[in-house]
Amino acid sequence: MADAGAGAGMPPPEMIPGFYEDRSGLAIFCVVFCLVVATIMVGLRTWTRKVIINKMGMDDWAAIITLLITWGEGISIAVSTKYGLGKHIFAIQPPTLIPTYWKVCIVPCHVIIERLFLVPRVVIYTGYNVV
Repeated sequence: MADAGAGAGMPPPEMIPGFYEDRSGLAIFCVVFCLVVATIMVGLRTWTRKVIINKMGMDDWAAIITLLITWGEGISIAVSTKYGLGKHIFAIQPPTLIPTYWKVCIVPCHVIIERLFLVPRVVIYTGYNVV
């Protein structure tokens, strides 16, 4: 009779396609590219509203706050590549890296920062009722 736990555990690396691939460089490139584009767009919007129109509204401040929150999330994603983001899940050593990955990436990105995205949305939605 076969053991109930015979199939459990990590398969050999030869059986997993892409086991040795490291795509953390791609993740860092995407983060940097998106942050640069977002910073340019918010900078142009702020410059237009401040210099040309000479009137800053609540939605402009919400865009600046959202950009700062996005920078925080981008930095957290870039740092989490050190702890396994971009690698195959079986290539991460669970006793050492997975708890650190939870502290560095999951908690900041999905618990704290996603809740902070609610603040600018509420400010933008309240701005629609003013007009």
